[in-house]
Amino acid sequence: MTEGQQQFDPRVAVVDAGAKHYDESSVHRVTEALARMGEMLGWAATERGPLGSVIERGAKVVIKPNFVMHENS
Repeated sequence: MTEGQQQFDPRVAVVDAGAKHYDESSVHRVTEALARMGEMLGWAATERGPLGSVIERGAKVVIKPNFVMHENS
């Protein structure tokens, strides 16, 4: 991908971080979930991480997690 081009990829991956409640101890589970997602979609690059083959070096990225719980507390 050259600078200025956007890559559209319709694939979607859902990964479960395995936490009933999200707090500071969840960071490791979320990191592992992102790694699994990158591998599933073929976006991982060994030297650059789980999104390394789809995000240009130096780009700014926001990852929006869905912290919706399926129960009322």
